[in-house]
Amino acid sequence: MNDINPGSNTTQDAPPPATPGKIRITLEKPIRAHDDDNVTVLEMREPTAMDIESIGMPVKWEVRLEGAETVILTPMINPRVMSQMILTLAAIPLSSVRMMHPRDWSTAAMLLANFFVPHPGTV
Repeated sequence: MNDINPGSNTTQDAPPPATPGKIRITLEKPIRAHDDDNVTVLEMREPTAMDIESIGMPVKWEVRLEGAETVILTPMINPRVMSQMILTLAAIPLSSVRMMHPRDWSTAAMLLANFFVPHPGTV
């Protein structure tokens, strides 16, 4: 379970905890999704291999070695593919993803990027 509140410096009440297997983000700026004008919390399910097959890989990793044993991974996010991944996992329309504040979108993207990192020791 991942709960992220990028606007934590505000005096908002914390949302209820995320459902197990879900990623929950408190949005800095509300968006419109479906019939709701005021979506303030975005909840996404975890991605699957089927999502990668149908949407594509939203993150590629630049691998750099520092010294003999230190591997540095730098994420290279494909914004179009990541937006498709966000809309699929959150079950919201593309127009809602496009309304997201850049910080909210980046928070969602970086949380999802963690699902596309290889297991330690495999790189």
